[in-house]
Order: sequence, then C-alpha cells, then structure tokens
Amino acid sequence: MAGIPANRVVLRSASLLTDAMESTGNRMPVMDAMGHGMMDMTRLYQHPGTKQIREAIEKRNQLVQ
Repeated sequence: MAGIPANRVVLRSASLLTDAMESTGNRMPVMDAMGHGMMDMTRLYQHPGTKQIREAIEKRNQLVQ
C-alpha cells in the first residue's frame, strides 16, 4: 500500500461512516475502523439518511394515532 504500514491507515469519510452505521447498526466496530478513541468523535461524522428519518417519523405517527 504505497509503503504505508497497514496499521497506520485510518478511514476518514463521513459518508462511509454513515453507510457503515446504517448497514451494521453497531457503533463500536465503526468507531474502531475510523480510528476514533471516543464515541463523541464518531457521532460528529454520523449523518442519518433521509430514509432513516422518514421511518422514525412514520413510526412515531403510527404510535400517536
């Protein structure tokens, strides 16, 4: 990998983090893969998709009716 040790490579992509969170639903491995030491840092880069927001709103609306 261009002479860079694998243990020095850290993923840095908000869209990758968001996709990984939506796919796995597990924050810990995503946090580790991103190289974050604290969950607060991971949360800064997590952006819920519109599908996720729409589903939450629809679920809430069904409970209220």
